[in-house]
Amino acid sequence: MAVGAFAGLFIKRASTGAQQIATPGLRPAAVILLASGATSTTASRPSVRGSAAVLAAAPGGQLQTLGRTAAIRDGAQAGDTAGGPQSAFVIPSTAASTTGEPASSAVLARVGDAWFELDWTRNDGGLEQIAFLAIGGDVQAWTARVAIPRATGMFSIAGAPFPPKLAIFLPFQPGGANLGIGAAAGSSVTAQWGLSTFSPDGADPTQARTRLVTGSVLSCTDGAGTAIAQAQVTGFSANGISLRATTAAPAAGFGAQVLLLGGPDLVGLTGTLAKPSAPAAAALPGVTWRPLALLTAGGRGAGANATVEGVSIGIGLAADDGVSPAGAGSAAAADRAGSANAVAASLVASSAFLRPGAASGAPGAAAAAVQADAAFSEYGGALTFAATDAIAERTAFLVIGGARRASLFSGGGSGSAAFAAPPAHLGRFPLLGSLERPAIAVSGFA
Repeated sequence: MAVGAFAGLFIKRASTGAQQIATPGLRPAAVILLASGATSTTASRPSVRGSAAVLAAAPGGQLQTLGRTAAIRDGAQAGDTAGGPQSAFVIPSTAASTTGEPASSAVLARVGDAWFELDWTRNDGGLEQIAFLAIGGDVQAWTARVAIPRATGMFSIAGAPFPPKLAIFLPFQPGGANLGIGAAAGSSVTAQWGLSTFSPDGADPTQARTRLVTGSVLSCTDGAGTAIAQAQVTGFSANGISLRATTAAPAAGFGAQVLLLGGPDLVGLTGTLAKPSAPAAAALPGVTWRPLALLTAGGRGAGANATVEGVSIGIGLAADDGVSPAGAGSAAAADRAGSANAVAASLVASSAFLRPGAASGAPGAAAAAVQADAAFSEYGGALTFAATDAIAERTAFLVIGGARRASLFSGGGSGSAAFAAPPAHLGRFPLLGSLERPAIAVSGFA
């Protein structure tokens, strides 16, 4: 069975109970959920309720849900969801943003051949737009929660019932609102990356920070912009991954929710690219095969291994139906640099990547300054930036593919070395498109 994926948007139901989301032609093994509190694909709101979760239908029938949430309201104190990392997908209440109390929460309840089902155990009646990415087919998934040690050195995640090839991280830290994402691939461990944000309050933009790192998947920052609690993946094993804490956590409560993915045909590649300052297509470097999935993330002004003032970030999802990739992106801006006070806003749209602008004033000014769609070909991929700005920053990505697509032209195996482009004398081989159902793409909001 080939690797496959499906991405899109759905509206949260308004009451407790089951909600089934269609994934045509795909039985999900893993699902990524993103929300920023937006209730339409065009309107922003005066608060950010950033939510992310990783769901897994693990081997043996175990259904797993791990989530991360942050709440920021314009001019009000920010706060994480009560209890920090959650064993649920949680959308917090803006009315209680000083504590981040959950307003709605759901867990993965069932999966079928063309759907997955959430069970909303708490619901405030809001109609938030939720972006999702489902990955399935010949894929195995498993989730874990890991703490960053309070001393530098090696630590590990073990217990996965399969050898993982890809890892996706949702970091968490105490003391304020924070949300982020990171990724590592066994084929390109040195190109791992992590995006993190931190806002100790919702009133002082000079205390809010966004940080993008390469060579590490976790790198938290404090309100002064000092990097704290940093860790990197050092390798993949038969039942997990090994990591090294390069900067010790200053206290308890620093860590990540982790999604591990594996499977005989699953492959991946991580990296970053420079965001163009004018509308243009930016190729995904190192990708010489047709992407089945793409995850991208970025923050306003965030270059590699740089911490910038303010929070203006995005994460997006997209899926390739064999004709053109469809996107579902979520983005948020709060405590933005240049604002006289906190300005919080959120938006969601059918794009592979969104990042709000930096305009101060009313939350409605936080339109998407950066917006990109995914473009896939048989031998590579790109992000096509339809809207952008002149601010220099990098966009991080995780590309997912299937090994069978390249087996005609390589000796097999995993990683970028197994995906050389076909010999020039063969040209474009049309049969390749039928070997495997195309899958997906993901992009950035932290």
